Amino acid sequence: MYLAYNNQGALMEFNQAFDHCLLQKILPRIAGSDSRVSDMINRLIEICAFEISEDEDTNVDLSYAKYPNSAEKLLEMRRRLVDGFTSF
Repeated sequence: MYLAYNNQGALMEFNQAFDHCLLQKILPRIAGSDSRVSDMINRLIEICAFEISEDEDTNVDLSYAKYPNSAEKLLEMRRRLVDGFTSF
């Protein structure tokens, strides 16, 4: 519904609205400590901001990212996963 109302009201560009939707509705559901969570986070980072290696996590310029807000949150979640568990 978020994207439908955005489209109807022409509030934001689609990519910006989808970024907000992903950040608010999808990412909060990701939590855990196993390899499936790690794989999912890495795949979502590829979708949001191309491929960013774990070595580059700290000083990444996300201005080029397709979904910069979600990419930033995913990088934060990946950094926390190193401690054994991550959540939104």
